[in-house]
Amino acid sequence: MQCILTNTIYAGINVEKWTGYKAVKCKFDGLISIDLFNRANQGKKYIAFNAEDGEYEIQRQAPKKHLVDKVIKNADFPYKKLVLCPECSSSLLGSASRGKNGKYYPAYHCSNRGHYFRVRKDDMDKKITEFIGRIKVNDKQIETLISTIRQEFERRQSLSGQDSVTLDKHIKSLQMEAEATIGKIMLLTNPTAITYLEAEIEKIHQQITKLEKEKKQMKQQKPINIERILARVRFFMENFDALLIRQQDPHKKAQLFGVLFNQLPTYEDLNYGTQKTPLFTGVNPVFALAGAGKSDMVNLKGANSETLLSSLFDLATKLAAQEEKNV
Repeated sequence: MQCILTNTIYAGINVEKWTGYKAVKCKFDGLISIDLFNRANQGKKYIAFNAEDGEYEIQRQAPKKHLVDKVIKNADFPYKKLVLCPECSSSLLGSASRGKNGKYYPAYHCSNRGHYFRVRKDDMDKKITEFIGRIKVNDKQIETLISTIRQEFERRQSLSGQDSVTLDKHIKSLQMEAEATIGKIMLLTNPTAITYLEAEIEKIHQQITKLEKEKKQMKQQKPINIERILARVRFFMENFDALLIRQQDPHKKAQLFGVLFNQLPTYEDLNYGTQKTPLFTGVNPVFALAGAGKSDMVNLKGANSETLLSSLFDLATKLAAQEEKNV
């Protein structure tokens, strides 16, 4: 059993003679995650990932927490988990290579996956700043968007009230159907017919139980404070410069940059949003719509409104999380 627990192959990491006894990531996923493997071995054997060279290492004990934080929270490369490799869509690494003159050249890169991608840190910072600048919208567009979202939310809330009434009517109808079926059983003497109706009553009771559960869940749902959500989103969109572009702390700036997306962009995606190329589709639709014309905000019913409201709530949740971190 101990041999199985300590065998890294079950976590998708192979260490064999043909690999030079180096830890190599398998092409298939492990039966368990690396995190679970590390916890199961309680520090006796630890699979570590070296972000500097993109390679795995097998260690005899877990690294100290401050060393792990140093790798994850490297102030020199805050975007390495937020901007993906354009070749394989994996997270980028960050390191500084030393030139012949002894000077270090910091860069984001992706390697050891059958390809090599590298971009200078200064170029990445410039690309991100330009991308952010293309998303910024004026106050009039923000006002139109906020007003449109509020109206659609109120419409959906009214429909939600109607759903509750419909649910009550359905439950009442099923209860009456069950009572009528019981009345029929009292008039029957045929065992087969009685068994059949008893089964029907059981099905009706199951439906009633399910509907009552849905009704209870609807009552337990906390009311959404749409005004607070809209205020948070409005503030963020109106104060882009102060909150993000002018942010001096690289970690806070990177965290707020990540709020912009429902899907993380690759480095090439950061070119989107220019006059020749439309905005990257992974950007939260709230921002994409705020930058569009008023005519694009007219038809927001059905699936479109569901997507928009979901994106709004997701954006507000991310912003609230950043506020808790004192961003």
